[in-house]
Amino acid sequence: MRNVIVVFAIVLFSITASAQQQNTTADFHRACNAPDGSFLDGFTTGYVSGIYAVLPDVNVSATTPRGDVRDAVCQYVNLHPELWDESYSWGVTKALRALYSVTRKP
Repeated sequence: MRNVIVVFAIVLFSITASAQQQNTTADFHRACNAPDGSFLDGFTTGYVSGIYAVLPDVNVSATTPRGDVRDAVCQYVNLHPELWDESYSWGVTKALRALYSVTRKP
């Protein structure tokens, strides 16, 4: 019985530890290299679109294709490895603000 409790505790700890891991911008960077039309390509496009949809200080023209915005964010993240340790959402937010902020200075 004691062995069962120990195994249960180990499994529970493993599940809890993995649930606490968050995706980083490095994961986003890897996803940016997915082939066109793949699940990850669509996911990253949708993720970027969702983030910029809720940012009041980011202005992306309605005529700009979503794939172009995704490509710009992917390129920005690629050029800024200091973002790779940030959470997925924070790294994408920083990239969008740097690229499309209405308060950005030319």
